Amino acid sequence: MNKEVGTAYYIAPEVINLNYTEKCDIWSIGVILYIMISGRPPFDGRNESEILKRVSTGVYSLETPEWKQTSSAVKDLISKMMEVDYTKRLSASQCLEHAWIKKKVKTSFDQELSLGALDNLRNFTVSILRYVSPVF
Repeated sequence: MNKEVGTAYYIAPEVINLNYTEKCDIWSIGVILYIMISGRPPFDGRNESEILKRVSTGVYSLETPEWKQTSSAVKDLISKMMEVDYTKRLSASQCLEHAWIKKKVKTSFDQELSLGALDNLRNFTVSILRYVSPVF
């Protein structure tokens, strides 16, 4: 994990510095959650260079008007997912244990829906195998 890969809006600061771990994905998911709630990216600019510069600082706001009606729990999750210091950033398992996630996730699930999803995955896997030639 030492190549700069990703899209400017979603890239984690440590990826820009070419020294990152799997926690860069947590940052990206935090950015996606931010966009889903606010309708805008946390780091914006006129061009990619400007966006990357803002990402590097890690400074964003959860205080603009679209955040007024948003719960403090989701703000807490986003701020912990988008922690600039990746050693302090939540891991995937810690995200799943966050209060906001636990509140939003149903404790029971629709078995029929799950079986349908499983069938879809099986069919998807079979269709991929038809197009992938074995490597020997």
